[in-house]
Amino acid sequence: MRTLKHKCSWAEYPEDWLDTMGILDVYRQFYNHERANQSLACGNHPPYEAFPTLPVPSSMPDHVDPDAWLPYYARQIFKRRVGQNRTISVGNHDYYVGYTYAAQPVGVSLDAAQHVFHILHKGMVIRQFEI
Repeated sequence: MRTLKHKCSWAEYPEDWLDTMGILDVYRQFYNHERANQSLACGNHPPYEAFPTLPVPSSMPDHVDPDAWLPYYARQIFKRRVGQNRTISVGNHDYYVGYTYAAQPVGVSLDAAQHVFHILHKGMVIRQFEI
């Protein structure tokens, strides 16, 4: 089975994006309403014939709280080992701990109320980083 570019854009050679949108609209109509789909779900019928009523997707919320995860991990301590580059990784972020602690284990405690990580070494807070 060929891709959309082989079926539409390379066959028709649209000149601009409006031309491309017109070609894609015609292909989308054909693909969903006329072309037999060989998947098990469609049973060799076009998708809109096999599924005439599709569920309505739920709407997106007006506001998403990026910090909603904080209370779940509050007061938990996570083990990390300080790398040779003197940093630790938490998620996708690196935090500089210091030369003194290279190759040593540290704990990372989350203070959800203040939105900070406390870096612990031998029970003492050695650094504090904003999340």
